Amino acid sequence: MKKDRHTLKEMAALLQPFWALIIGAGFLGAGTVLSNVGLLGTSAVLISQAALAPPILDLMVLIVAVRFFGIARAVLRYVERYVTHDITLRILSRLRVKLYQSIEPKNPQDLTGLADSALLSRLTNDIATLEFFYLKAVAAPLVAVIVALFSGAFLWRFSPASSIILWSLLLLGGVIGPLIVDRQSREANRRFLHNKEVAQIELSDYIKGIGSLLGNQGYEQFRQAINQHQQDLANDWRHITLWQRLGNVGLNYLSYIALWLSLVAVIIAVNRQTLSGVYAAMVILVVWASFEAVVLLPQAFVQIKQSQIAGERVFALTTTEKTATHIARLVTPSKPDIIFNKVSFSYDQNTPLYQNLNLQIPYGQKVAVIGSSGSGKSTLINLLAKFYTPDSGHIILGGCDLQQLTESSVRKSIAVLDQQSYLFNATLRENLLLAKSDADDKQLWQALELAQLKEFVQSLPEGLATYVGENGFKLSGGQRQRVALARIFLQESDIIILDEATQSLDNLTGHKLMAMIDSWRQGRTVINITHWLKHMDQYDQIIVFEQGHVVQCGTEATLLSQEGLYRQMYQIEKTQIF
Repeated sequence: MKKDRHTLKEMAALLQPFWALIIGAGFLGAGTVLSNVGLLGTSAVLISQAALAPPILDLMVLIVAVRFFGIARAVLRYVERYVTHDITLRILSRLRVKLYQSIEPKNPQDLTGLADSALLSRLTNDIATLEFFYLKAVAAPLVAVIVALFSGAFLWRFSPASSIILWSLLLLGGVIGPLIVDRQSREANRRFLHNKEVAQIELSDYIKGIGSLLGNQGYEQFRQAINQHQQDLANDWRHITLWQRLGNVGLNYLSYIALWLSLVAVIIAVNRQTLSGVYAAMVILVVWASFEAVVLLPQAFVQIKQSQIAGERVFALTTTEKTATHIARLVTPSKPDIIFNKVSFSYDQNTPLYQNLNLQIPYGQKVAVIGSSGSGKSTLINLLAKFYTPDSGHIILGGCDLQQLTESSVRKSIAVLDQQSYLFNATLRENLLLAKSDADDKQLWQALELAQLKEFVQSLPEGLATYVGENGFKLSGGQRQRVALARIFLQESDIIILDEATQSLDNLTGHKLMAMIDSWRQGRTVINITHWLKHMDQYDQIIVFEQGHVVQCGTEATLLSQEGLYRQMYQIEKTQIF
């Protein structure tokens, strides 16, 4: 319950700058309903008066009133829709910006356990669900309250009994009925939004992995699981819509009951001569027409619950737990050494990876990090680039504790080139400017020349304005890596990390790539994480990982002179080559 209140508070906070407009929109919506009430009531009085054949001038005020209410209803409806949609779009725009600004600087550690499709679902489906909260769920109760007060107060002058009937049945149909609908559909709403996300994740996995699924025994089971989740979604949605319809049908019947009860009250009042017969039809129609104000309440209550669940998931992305009590500093260390001091880390608390890891990489060294899959090589990058936070211990970068540095300053010092460097569906220029947004064309061409890509780009009709396609599909694998390498050259970081950067390239292209980096690095630190033991004699230090521990460290000559894992790996690779 406390969590629900917190979510509603977060959602309401976005409304705060627009409270005046929201209240105004509520009065516009109420004015629309009251215009319809006035139109029916005035028309009833006009017809009743006209039946008595009075002079035409006695009817002019009523005729003008009928025209006024008819025009006012259309105008107020248009203005109310315009204002409410404008407010909603502004709020959702702010929410999307806030959500992006919260996610963009987050580390992968903060989003652990959240699939890409689940994140997309929250960015799209959940925010779309919140649209109804701001568009209808907030305005509908406000409109109902205003109409009930005005209509009831107006009727009190003519028939207090009809006024009491109206208030009683509006309370029953506008509050008690929707609360019953909400209670009966609450769990279905929660299941529906949860299963919708699960179904989207499964469908995404199915599309991405259909090549692996086809021909395997698990294919039918996977399809059946997807179909079952789709069926569960359909069942929950039918349950939700059933209760919404029951709520609407109940309101319709209540409006007719109110009409008949007010008819009885009016007949009694006319017989007692406490009410003129001219106003009898007006009182009945005002009671009946006032129920338009509560028609949307059953749906609004359901949408409030759906919005609350969606808001809970959306705002969960905007909160970040503080993992340190100090203030991060925007400092870029100069010529930084790297020191891991008793660092412990685990992706899963039950399976620790690093335990009191000690490691030192002096600035300017060319270092190779090798080991079998799962030994902890890539985790070194995740911790050093501040994607993840150590459970204990300290990582020192240029004499500064890594946790005392901002992510931007750390990533300015460190550049990472992996085997799947992503290229956006944009031009070559735009992809290069990601590394240095203020770079001019001269700097871009220099970076391309260093990456030995200048001649190729010059041969393209559009040059730097050439679109590379989604993930650079218009380029070869080697060309994509060279574009990514050109970004590294533009960034001019002190530490270059290569994460299996040549794994997907042929030997010649991979060797050229490493040669480019060697000729450019000018004393910068280069850390090459690799499975292969090619040209290890060119490295100042080789670090061998096994099950999260550094088991060997030294030059190739030193490691080959020792009995250990490196020598075993070297002999196995040499046997495979020859």
